[in-house]
Amino acid sequence: MNKYNELKEAGKLDAFMEKRRRKNASKDHRFMLYRRSATTSCAAASPPASPASA
Repeated sequence: MNKYNELKEAGKLDAFMEKRRRKNASKDHRFMLYRRSATTSCAAASPPASPASA
């Protein structure tokens, strides 16, 4: 709360919050980048099943 008050008094709160939003958005994009779409078959992504014992 102390940092919030200091930034608000200095008039830098908006710039600080924008920087935090960009940082969080970049983290989100990093984790979502390799995510496959829901229409992709799960069978194609999973390893092949081992053959049953004869």
